[in-house]
Amino acid sequence: MFYNFIHEGLNPKIWVFAIFLIGWSSNSYGHDPTADSLKSLIDNSKVDTTQVNALNELSYYVLNLDPQEAIKYGLRAREMSEMLNYSKGKAYGLKNMGLGYYYQGDYLKVLDYWTQSLETFEEIPDTTGIANMLNNLGAIYYTQGSNTKALEYYLRSLQISEDLQDTILITNALVNVGGQYSDNEKDYDKALKYFWQVGKIAELYPINDQALGGYLTGIGELYSNLGNYDSALYYLEQSIPIYENTVRVPETLIRIGMVHKEQGEYETAIQYQQQAYQTAKESSQDLFMTRSLLMLGDIYHDLGKSKEAHAAYDEAETLAVAGGLNYELRDIYKGWPSLMPTKELLKMLTNIMLNFRP
Repeated sequence: MFYNFIHEGLNPKIWVFAIFLIGWSSNSYGHDPTADSLKSLIDNSKVDTTQVNALNELSYYVLNLDPQEAIKYGLRAREMSEMLNYSKGKAYGLKNMGLGYYYQGDYLKVLDYWTQSLETFEEIPDTTGIANMLNNLGAIYYTQGSNTKALEYYLRSLQISEDLQDTILITNALVNVGGQYSDNEKDYDKALKYFWQVGKIAELYPINDQALGGYLTGIGELYSNLGNYDSALYYLEQSIPIYENTVRVPETLIRIGMVHKEQGEYETAIQYQQQAYQTAKESSQDLFMTRSLLMLGDIYHDLGKSKEAHAAYDEAETLAVAGGLNYELRDIYKGWPSLMPTKELLKMLTNIMLNFRP
């Protein structure tokens, strides 16, 4: 399964648009000059659009370090924008709240806030904001198993981005379309086509590290699917320094661990998945905690360690049900039947049907 990419950019007058985060944050913002400056601006300015913009910028800035704080500042920005009738500030406040919940794995709330954000951008209208949110919503529908709807949103975002001639937005959409096609063996040629378009853009125009990271991890996973593990590791390992000190670290570790599993290097695979789980847990990323546990369950199952596999699947299932992670539920239940008593299988199948959204 491809791990989709979301767009986290804000108003270009405040931040430069980017695929992930423009400039990685430091490990701590407790005494960070940028965070302190933004907090001072918020505390000492009057209630106006400047304060809203500062709240949104602070929400963005702390996202990599504390998603819950990002949600808090995004909420304040949204509420203040509603009071000021400032639609753009409201749209980005809603978007930032969604980003916070995205990294916490609460996808029902993400879908709610990002849908509201898209509707607000459409009311303005703000074409760039519309393209951003279409891409982000596509990522959510993909996570919930609605592939057709996800591809529809990605392609709509790509079309608007091409009309805007915004290479960053184009690159982001291309990575997600390529990633979705990577899920189906029959579509691998299409996936390569979209990924290589990113490479061509990178040859002609400077793209930020986050866009490059999306390309590297996407094509790395595709090569893994094709069984070209050396090339997969080559691309995936190049993304590690790009994602250092960001919320993207766990997913890269998971992917690398998966490649080692396919190569039969189980101990190395376990080490990567355990590191991914711990890193995700430290930043409350339920999605990547679930995926690393799922991979651990699969590895232990292959090794005949039923007790360890059962424990990993059990914890993964709890997280997946809470977060509405239908792909993960599907894969958990694939691994579970041989480990669980038959009487519990009906409960599992009922669970996945209740949580699946076509």
